[in-house]
Amino acid sequence: MSKHESICLDFTEIPPSRPPSSDVSAFEKFAREFFVTLFDAQVIKTVGRGADNGADLVLKVGDERWLVSCKHYQGVSVPRSAEASPLGDMQQWGCQRFIGFYLPEASDGLVTRLRQTEENCPEFRHEIFDNRVIERHLISGTSADGWLLAKRWFPRSYAKISRSLVYPITHYDHGDIISEPGSTRIEGIPTRIWFNKDNPVAAQEAAQELIAHANELESGRAYSSLFLEHIRNFALMCPGAFLRYSGTEDKDVNIRGLAPSWDMALVRRLCLGQNRHALENLCLVWSMWSHGLACRVYRFARYWLDGDIDAHQAQEMMHVEALEALLAVCEQDTLIQSKARRLDHDLSFAHVAACGRTLERGYYAALMCFSPGRLYGWLSRERALVRSAIRHGEQDLLQPALWAVAQTYDMSDWHYIVQKSPTLEELLVSINYIDHDYLTRVRAQAAGLRCLSEPLLSVWQPAGSVDRQLAMALGFMPDQD
Repeated sequence: MSKHESICLDFTEIPPSRPPSSDVSAFEKFAREFFVTLFDAQVIKTVGRGADNGADLVLKVGDERWLVSCKHYQGVSVPRSAEASPLGDMQQWGCQRFIGFYLPEASDGLVTRLRQTEENCPEFRHEIFDNRVIERHLISGTSADGWLLAKRWFPRSYAKISRSLVYPITHYDHGDIISEPGSTRIEGIPTRIWFNKDNPVAAQEAAQELIAHANELESGRAYSSLFLEHIRNFALMCPGAFLRYSGTEDKDVNIRGLAPSWDMALVRRLCLGQNRHALENLCLVWSMWSHGLACRVYRFARYWLDGDIDAHQAQEMMHVEALEALLAVCEQDTLIQSKARRLDHDLSFAHVAACGRTLERGYYAALMCFSPGRLYGWLSRERALVRSAIRHGEQDLLQPALWAVAQTYDMSDWHYIVQKSPTLEELLVSINYIDHDYLTRVRAQAAGLRCLSEPLLSVWQPAGSVDRQLAMALGFMPDQD
């Protein structure tokens, strides 16, 4: 497979810029929408078409002006001759960056010309957007905007993806394998597979396994934006359901920086409102991060609603970590044990498939299809603290305070921390392993640090409006049927 074959999108759906073409300006129109939608660009000027039928756009992106050179040579690489004077063109329009927006790709000669121009002229900065880069922005952003743009410009490709819900991505192949004696790897993939270096069959099997693993990672990355949009919808209809790292802007939230709140106050509110349907859906969504913990929350809520546990005791339940002990006492009763098994079955996608409304089934089908893989039920306190320290410029103040605390531990613990802590985050993790209450001691060492005094996590309250039909189907709004 060529490095510049597309993953999911068929770029021949956009007519080429050269005659005979049904619309020679289609690619330029697509480029305008692409940068306006995904880069928040302001279009300053559309420059007339050149002899090669290419067109240029002058854009303002942030504080910079970009000259975007649009060239669509269907079936062949954009040649070196297509850009006669990229530096002069950029300077003519008062731009600070040259963007080659090319389909399907820039030829080796053109890549060399642009690179040499940048090496010889420091004021020339350039980027190349070929079909792989364009597609990556369309299907792997942090919002659904790229997907909606893809739906508009690539209807046949989008329909193909939609029919199968998840279209398998085959980004990597044997050409990406880097073979070394006894091991194989792919550049940029944090996995190496080892095998007997004298066994060629084992080497081939290792390569196949690594390619499959790498493509699975790429698929999860590509579809994670759609998964996040579905979780965003849930967070809108059920405020308080998810936490993010404090200080993260809404546009920068990603699925690895998001986790269930496991908020017992939220659970209590739904219980007091007798909202069994919403409770079930809240716990079912949470179960994608931790099925066991979500089942404990759901059993607790149902026992309370059904009068199986003391109402006063239930209302005093403040922390999800305390549920296991409470349930262990309650479930000593044989009848309650039978009920627990039934409730755990109810909190499953099989139960939704059998009993859920059409909108519910569709919602959970999308979550399953677009899930980026393993999800972690908690956000790292240590990572949150590092992010906060960086945001306030306090890394160099936090680190010595941590080492001062580490010096108070016994010698074996000290040596463990020294060996395991090359970075600030790893230092925090190591100290936490020794002393889970270490922050109390660190605050005594560096009381004035803002990163030690502000909340490390905050409720995710995304911008947007509630999908009322979905909210009613999931039990978060009164049914108006």
